[in-house]
Amino acid sequence: MASIVPASQGAAIVLPIRYIMDAIGVWAYRQHWDGKNLYYMIPGAAIGTVIATAFVHRLTPKYIALLIGVIAVAFSARYLLVNLEKPSAKRHALKGLLWAGLSGSTSFLTHAGSPHHLTSISCHKD
Repeated sequence: MASIVPASQGAAIVLPIRYIMDAIGVWAYRQHWDGKNLYYMIPGAAIGTVIATAFVHRLTPKYIALLIGVIAVAFSARYLLVNLEKPSAKRHALKGLLWAGLSGSTSFLTHAGSPHHLTSISCHKD
């Protein structure tokens, strides 16, 4: 999207679509989820999106790619390490806010830029 419109305008276009997709996902899994988790996830995602919005103009494509990679590895490591153990049924406010915040900021950053800009980083030497 960033190859057609500025990143901030692309994010403004994509974010409402993402929120609609999330609402559809909630509806599709309406019988298999715990609504109390949303008390932590919605504010965390909103805070992460606001933080990403504040910093997106200051970040270079290389730094955005690095951030996305680090967060993806963190999510993957958490998934592998936590899911090998018996999953906990307890809610944890801080963990919910943290992971939803990272998800919101990562979602914003990945959808604000285009894959072309991020993948072209490895094609050019500095």
